[in-house]
Amino acid sequence: MNITWILLSLFCVALEIGNPGLLYFLAMSCGALAAFLVTLQGYSFEAQAIVFFTVTIFSAGLIYLFVKASVDDSKKQKSNVDLLIGQIVTVVQVKTETSGTGKVKEENWSIKLIDQKDVLKIGMKAIVVGVQGCHLRVQKIK
Repeated sequence: MNITWILLSLFCVALEIGNPGLLYFLAMSCGALAAFLVTLQGYSFEAQAIVFFTVTIFSAGLIYLFVKASVDDSKKQKSNVDLLIGQIVTVVQVKTETSGTGKVKEENWSIKLIDQKDVLKIGMKAIVVGVQGCHLRVQKIK
């Protein structure tokens, strides 16, 4: 049974190399190595299986925490939509009192006012505060 755990560990490493980023196979490889160490002590198969599953779950938790801690949210790549927030919109067409078309840096966008008390007027300036579907959510500049 000694060789089986080593083979399982190597197989899991090969699966991890073939599927980078999953990290489940890496955790299973650690569990198989721990089970191999238990076989060297002469424990039963039940004990080996318990050690395998316990170490696999523990390793998966540690890997998850390590990966989560290493991801820096402040360095996330912003999309083009995120870059629209804070931009100034000039209203070029009014469809209803709170929706219309606005121009942002030479591009026309559908816009909706977030404050239902305000009314859109052609030439009015507003600021983009969010994006909802393909509409820019804007607020009138006071």
